[in-house]
Amino acid sequence: MGIGTRARHFLLGRSAVKQHAATLAALEGGAHPPRKLLFLCYGNICRSPVAEALARQALPHLEIASAGFFEPTGRRTPAHIHDACRSLGLSLPPGSSKRVNADMVRAFDLVVLHDLENYQMFAGEFPDALDKMLLLGMFLDPPQPNISDPYISDPEETLAILRQIRDAVARLAELLTRPSGR
Repeated sequence: MGIGTRARHFLLGRSAVKQHAATLAALEGGAHPPRKLLFLCYGNICRSPVAEALARQALPHLEIASAGFFEPTGRRTPAHIHDACRSLGLSLPPGSSKRVNADMVRAFDLVVLHDLENYQMFAGEFPDALDKMLLLGMFLDPPQPNISDPYISDPEETLAILRQIRDAVARLAELLTRPSGR
């Protein structure tokens, strides 16, 4: 990676983390509690469907959905993701990938992204909705802006990534279920 690319990546990360912090501060400051939560990743076949399923368990009172940026829709979650989910006691409902659109973004109170590439695409397509954006990896300990895409990962790495998603969704759920006044 060249110096220019590293510099752009660094600035993108700073911008994303700063926006995440602003959205989080608004939530913690008593902003309207969210009722609709959208998880976005690149293809909507690995990370975001897993986060959606976990969030449905942890936040049954909220409307939860997922989508992605990859244009061909109707794709299914790969078998190795289903296998890793079973190892965690999670079953993904049958479904297929969806492409995020402006109506979807408008309809949801919070949009949770999985990495800086997602942030860059989201900011480019939906700049007026950045105040809804959170980075799921920032709920990890230690916080990180990226949760890797397990699409081509081996089973061990896939399971590790899904554990990150599980842990981050659990911490996000804790935040969203705190009494008012957070």
